[in-house]
Amino acid sequence: MARAGAAQPLPGAPTAILGYDGAWPGPTLLATRGRPLQLTLRNQLDQPTNIHNHGHHVAADSDGHPLDVVKAGHSRIYTYPNNQSAGTYWYHDHTFGLTGEHVYRGLAGAYIIRDPAQAALGLPDGEHDVPLLLQDRLFDADNALSYSVGAGAIFTGALGNTMCVNGAHTPFMAVATREVREIVGAGRTASASREGQCGAPRCGTILTRTERVA
Repeated sequence: MARAGAAQPLPGAPTAILGYDGAWPGPTLLATRGRPLQLTLRNQLDQPTNIHNHGHHVAADSDGHPLDVVKAGHSRIYTYPNNQSAGTYWYHDHTFGLTGEHVYRGLAGAYIIRDPAQAALGLPDGEHDVPLLLQDRLFDADNALSYSVGAGAIFTGALGNTMCVNGAHTPFMAVATREVREIVGAGRTASASREGQCGAPRCGTILTRTERVA
């Protein structure tokens, strides 16, 4: 569900957010290639929202077109066939006129399609296969998210001065001495390239690396 929530990206006061399940980022969704997945979005916000699964081959009614929204208090079922290459994607709000701010305040998450053939590669999996969502944010003195896109930034989006990884400025993860696979995605609302006036988020850039942690 999409609802208001609170996160702790910085020490001190919690930060008010909008999130899927009230979290920033939203839940990491795991799917298997060739197996359809249905996702129900319940909108508990006081404004419209929807979900666009970036890079997915879906029917029009599950694509999250900017004008095809879920009104406050309503719900929608999205169907993802997952008949495409295994990989890391990301899903996010795509509401016309609100996309930039909604994503900035937390309405985004990772979507991973696995292929059973990957098991033969012997790559790290489970808790050792870690998706990392990189996003820049601007916070005020009270740790509140500061979002503003004036005329001068209509084509660049809102730029932050604090980099967050999975919703935390200084994330920490304890790992064993073994190989760890990190899947890094950039889900930002700002870009040096020209963007549409609906404030569409920058396309997610995905980098996968495997390294041994000593």
